[in-house]
Amino acid sequence: MNLEELVEQNLEDIHNFRENMHKRPEIGLETVKICRTVEEKLKQLGFATQVIPQNSVVGVLKKGTSKRCIAFRADMDALLITEETGCDFRSENEGCMHACGHDCHTSSLLGAATIIANLEFDGTLVVIFQSGEEGWGGAKIMLEEGKLLSKIPKIDYIFALHVYPEYAPGTFLLTKGPIFASSSFFKCQINGKGAHGSTPQKSIDPIVIGSQVIVNSQSIVSRMSSPFDPLVLSVCSIQGGSSTNVIPQSVKMMGTFRSFNDKLREKAERQFMQILNLTCEMYGATHSLEIDAHRAVVNHEEAIDFIKEPVKEIAKEIVLDKRIMAGEDFSYFLQKIKGALVLVGCKNENSKFINQLHSPKFLPDPRVIKFSVLFILKTCEKYLMKQNN
Repeated sequence: MNLEELVEQNLEDIHNFRENMHKRPEIGLETVKICRTVEEKLKQLGFATQVIPQNSVVGVLKKGTSKRCIAFRADMDALLITEETGCDFRSENEGCMHACGHDCHTSSLLGAATIIANLEFDGTLVVIFQSGEEGWGGAKIMLEEGKLLSKIPKIDYIFALHVYPEYAPGTFLLTKGPIFASSSFFKCQINGKGAHGSTPQKSIDPIVIGSQVIVNSQSIVSRMSSPFDPLVLSVCSIQGGSSTNVIPQSVKMMGTFRSFNDKLREKAERQFMQILNLTCEMYGATHSLEIDAHRAVVNHEEAIDFIKEPVKEIAKEIVLDKRIMAGEDFSYFLQKIKGALVLVGCKNENSKFINQLHSPKFLPDPRVIKFSVLFILKTCEKYLMKQNN
C-alpha cells in the first residue's frame, strides 16, 4: 500500500480528531487537555514523550541505526475570538476559537505520526506540539525554559506547516529566506489628569495625547523608512474612559510592528518611543511602554531545496518566494536548526466563510489536511526511508 492509500485509509480518523479539537479550543499556554490527548496518543504509537513547559509535548520515535533525524512542529493554541462559522463542529468554548488553523496543523502532524509509526524507516522522527504560538512566546519557552534541544536527539532538519487561505488546497508556497515578518507587540499606557468634560483646561487629556501619538507615528512608515523595505505599524487597540462627560486619567494602547528586517523593526520601535516620549512631555503626561519582539521567520535555502522533490509529487501548484507580514515564533527554531516554514493553501470556496486568518468566520477547506499529511509523509520518506546509511 502506497502513502496516498495509507492517508485515505486514515483520513476519516484525522478529520474526526480535527473536528473534536476545533470544538474544544484552548488559549495560549493553557493547552492542558489537548497536550494530554496528544501525549497519550503518541505513547500508544510507541513514541517516547516529554511534556515541555508550558503544556507543549514532544515525541521521539527511533528505528534502525541511522543517526539521521528530522522534526516537524505543529502549534495547538486557539484565539480569543467568538466563532461565527456556524459549522457543525463549531467551538463549544464561548469567546474562543481556532481561527488560525492550528487544529489543522495538530491533526495533520498527529495523523502523519500515526501512519509513520507503522512503517519501517531508518533514523529518528521528532514531532513537536507547541502551545502559545499566538503571541505567548511558546517556542521561546520550549527552547529556553524547557531546554528542549538538550532533551532530544540532534535534529538535522525541522519543518512546520501553516494553512494559508489565499490559495486553493493543493497549493504549496515555498520561500527561500524571509517568509514571515519580524514582529513585535507593544502595550502603552499614557497617564494624564482626569477632569470633568466641561472643564478640559483642568485636565491633561490622555485621549488627545494618545491621538497625537497615533497620528504622528504614521510618519515612521511613510517618511522615516524606504518604500523598498516593507514596514508596518498598526495601533490595534485604544481604551480609555467610560463616560460621556468625564475625561479619563489614562489611556491604554496596543499594536504591532512588522518588517522582514530585524534592524528596521528595531529602528521603528525606537522612533515610536521618541514620539511617545516627546508628545507626553509636551503635554505634561507620563507613560509606560512594553515591547515584546520576535525575529523574522527565515527559511534555510538548503531546507527548501530538500523538500522541493516531495512537494512536486503531491502539489497541484507551487508558488515561490511569497512573503507575508504575519509573524510566527517558529523563527526561534530556525535560528538553531536548518529548516523551513511551508504554507499550504486552504481557501474555502463556500461563500459563508471568510478566507482570512483570525476572522470569526474563518474555516479552512478540509482538503488541506490531506495535503499536509502527505507533505510530512513524503518528506520523511525521502529522508528516513530512501537514503542509504
